[in-house]
Amino acid sequence: HELFEALYRKGICSETDTRASRVYQDIAMRVKRALTKKAYPSLSPSHCGASSNMLVVDPEGTLYTCWDIVSQEKYAVGFTDVETGRFCFNFNLPKWRTRTVDRMTPCAQCPLLMVCGGGCAIESEAAFGDRFHGTCGSVREAFAFSAPRVCEKAFAQNGERELSLSLFPLFDGLSA
Repeated sequence: HELFEALYRKGICSETDTRASRVYQDIAMRVKRALTKKAYPSLSPSHCGASSNMLVVDPEGTLYTCWDIVSQEKYAVGFTDVETGRFCFNFNLPKWRTRTVDRMTPCAQCPLLMVCGGGCAIESEAAFGDRFHGTCGSVREAFAFSAPRVCEKAFAQNGERELSLSLFPLFDGLSA
């Protein structure tokens, strides 16, 4: 509580500090998971489920890809047909499902493109007027801050200087 109070006094609002702490926590968690060597690093060309597989149904049966935009009709991607028990989609759905970093010019050369996935589409639209503009927000800063600290702690505990699994098993079964 004291930390957040100090942040508020410095002019950082609760939405900003909550969002930033979430980003830092997510990056730290993903780096920790990679260091366990039990799974490959979590990499994705999409920022979140809104661009890949998530659906949210509001009380009236309208479909959205993100809970942050529920009730904003312009973002609806379809409706629930109660009689047939099916989802009926409109042309907004492909606009969400095709939002990946390979389609965002500002993201093409970024070394963290598969970590941030281009950022939040709604934040991008608010900041740039375009959902297909990358908006990594604080991901770069969070990665630069969190990754070295997580690695340093892990290396101090286990003495290893290796970050993750070898990619060899992924390619082992492929022909030349």
